[in-house]
Amino acid sequence: MSAYRRHKILATLVDSGVMKRTEIISYLDFFINQRQYQSKYERAIAKWEDDKEFISEYGIGTYAKFGVNAIYRRY
Repeated sequence: MSAYRRHKILATLVDSGVMKRTEIISYLDFFINQRQYQSKYERAIAKWEDDKEFISEYGIGTYAKFGVNAIYRRY
């Protein structure tokens, strides 16, 4: 998923009140810390760190609001 799409989802979570920025940052920190010594997650960690930086600086209402009905995981 592109950074733009990930950031839109994160912005929507914050703007709609589903999650607070601090909660998202906490989850991202958890994911980063759990996988930091596993080289196969290097790319994912880079994305999580980018997402963490984005959400830390995000100004509420910056992105247009989008509805998210569900999030699916592809296998």
